Amino acid sequence: MIKRIYPQIQGEIESGEDVLEEYSRDWSIFKINPSAVAFPKNSSDICTLVNWASLENKNGHRVSLTGRSAGTDMTGGPLNESLIVSFSRYTNKIISIGDKEATVQPGCYFRDFDKATLRKNLIYPAYPASRDLCALGGIVNNNSAGEKTLKYGKADKWVKSLRVVLSDGNEYEFRGFSGKDLEAVMARGDLFGRVHREIFRICTENKELLEKAKPKTTKNSAGYALWDVWDGRTLNLSKLIIGAQGTLGLVTEATLGLIIPPKHSRLAVIFMSDMKEIAKVVDICMKFKPESLESYDDSTLKVAMRYAPEMLSVIGAKNIVKLAYDFMPEIWRVIRHGMPKIVLLCEVAGEDEEEIKSDLDRLKANLSGEGFEVRLAATEEEAKKYWAIRRHSFALLTRHAGERKTAPFIDDVAVPYENLYQYLPALEETLKPYRKFFVYTVAGHVGDGNFHIIPLANLSDPKVRALIPRICEEVYRLTVEHGGTITAEHNDGLIRTPFLNIQYLPEVINLFEEVKRLFDPLSIFNPGKKVHGDIAYAMSHIK
Repeated sequence: MIKRIYPQIQGEIESGEDVLEEYSRDWSIFKINPSAVAFPKNSSDICTLVNWASLENKNGHRVSLTGRSAGTDMTGGPLNESLIVSFSRYTNKIISIGDKEATVQPGCYFRDFDKATLRKNLIYPAYPASRDLCALGGIVNNNSAGEKTLKYGKADKWVKSLRVVLSDGNEYEFRGFSGKDLEAVMARGDLFGRVHREIFRICTENKELLEKAKPKTTKNSAGYALWDVWDGRTLNLSKLIIGAQGTLGLVTEATLGLIIPPKHSRLAVIFMSDMKEIAKVVDICMKFKPESLESYDDSTLKVAMRYAPEMLSVIGAKNIVKLAYDFMPEIWRVIRHGMPKIVLLCEVAGEDEEEIKSDLDRLKANLSGEGFEVRLAATEEEAKKYWAIRRHSFALLTRHAGERKTAPFIDDVAVPYENLYQYLPALEETLKPYRKFFVYTVAGHVGDGNFHIIPLANLSDPKVRALIPRICEEVYRLTVEHGGTITAEHNDGLIRTPFLNIQYLPEVINLFEEVKRLFDPLSIFNPGKKVHGDIAYAMSHIK
């Protein structure tokens, strides 16, 4: 079947052993061998692929298309047994960069985009931690976020418009429409008009249900964001496609908002011995409008201290004396007071350096007055050390883990931060019975109540594999009981789609399925993600 499409596109379709092996994996625990990988040269090729897939399915031949950019997804999102559509080879360009926005193709690596915008003293602020490895297509399709999200929001706030190939094989521009423009769009006789009419109907007829379904967290990537597309004036279906993991269509271009980065920043490091006080600390920090409010636990700090030479090489420390000196405050702190239970990083940024210094001095005074230990990073180099611990410790642990491998499956929970003082101890108790099989660190975006728990485990052990669905269910039920979401920014994919019914009522799941049928009646686009998840299928494809 796939051979029939070869001569119809300008790009290539490959099925060599090396290519299939590369595209059978992402950063998740799964491995699924595709039939082939397509490398479209342009939007016309993508339209051709969609038309071919539609025709094959109508003729009784089951094929599907799964888009992929950098392949750094942690959920199995870009994995599929049929045809992978890779944007990395050709559709990877920066089309334009203006004063306030830029237009890019999905295969463009963020690191290249970032360098290009910085040359104009501009940044895209909702970048994820994988900024040096990920691509813009993944950022958009997962509704990604990162350490600056507390102040600037997620991808959905910064995507101005999208160009998307839908299941009819045509490319359309999705953005917000209101007034006469919305009337004109809804009057159209094509699929573009139909999806706008039907989504408007779904949102208005189910307003109360959707308002109740929307998580109370500041970040959420679980399910389809129906609650965000209609605000009473503007209908913006790009909000639905952002974070849909390519299940509604294939994004070919994204126009993203940009900002001028703040000139100055300063970092406060807060050491805590009891997680029960975390909500109080976050409350105090939030009064100073931090750009970032991040955290890591005692296990993360132990990894950093154990592998200090490797850790500090990340930030350019040159010799062993410098290494020892850089970590002396942490060593001395442990000797005097023991290992902190959790460390918070509070970064304030702005245009006035003296104002920032004054804010951090007041923050330290406020926290110290409540009995918390605070250290203000004196230099940019010292701040880099703490950020290196937050960003790179798990990679170090992975390299030294022996037969254990990275196993992201409860890696992206979030609760309202005021519930953290109850949630984190309960989470620790939930995970305690499984420590024989799993080693894990906990780090995250504490200002958003978002934590990344990525265990190390021997995935070849049948006992470990059997525990994964059980732990998922226990952790996700606990998270929802505390007002949270099962995924704040990493999305659903193979691993979490089967558990969406823990977070959402059956009526909401039915709406998600209706959305999928509306956009993709033949289930051409990335099947098994967002709706109709199958945990047995997922577990049978652990690598």
